[in-house]
Amino acid sequence: MLCCHADKKDEPWWPNLQTQQDLIDIITSIIWVTLGHHAAVNFGQYAYARYFPNKPTIAIIPIPTEDPSEEEWKVFMRNPEVVLLRCF
Repeated sequence: MLCCHADKKDEPWWPNLQTQQDLIDIITSIIWVTLGHHAAVNFGQYAYARYFPNKPTIAIIPIPTEDPSEEEWKVFMRNPEVVLLRCF
């Protein structure tokens, strides 16, 4: 039997590929993990990530609330909008 993970081929969870049904089961599992399961696990993060100040993904410098100096923190607290806009 050809196995791309020779070190795992004897593990009890490693699938056998002997029949067409085995292939269908393996491909179904791959599709589920990459689509349905992935979505179920990761879409829960949207509620946190959609709130921009938490961690914007397009900022080119760190958000000032991550290890700020005392002066950076004072400026941020005076006018957070201006400071956040500088991150881009």
